Amino acid sequence: LPKFSEDIFSIEGDSQLHLIPTAEVPIANLHRQEILEANQLPLQYVGQTPCFRSEAGSYGRDTRGMIRVHQFEKVEM
Repeated sequence: LPKFSEDIFSIEGDSQLHLIPTAEVPIANLHRQEILEANQLPLQYVGQTPCFRSEAGSYGRDTRGMIRVHQFEKVEM
């Protein structure tokens, strides 16, 4: 995950283990080495996970009025 290395938390001492920033990460990898046929689509999943992001406290026009934290629960469909 070099593209996101500054935005995610990694397990100390292991550069291969990271805390997920969103439930989309493990869901997207369910079929990572498969070629799906059109008749199998659409696939629908729901994910509920604790999410971890290092951007807590970042400010800007899109975050005004929000309280940002490093860990939170998130449901995605």
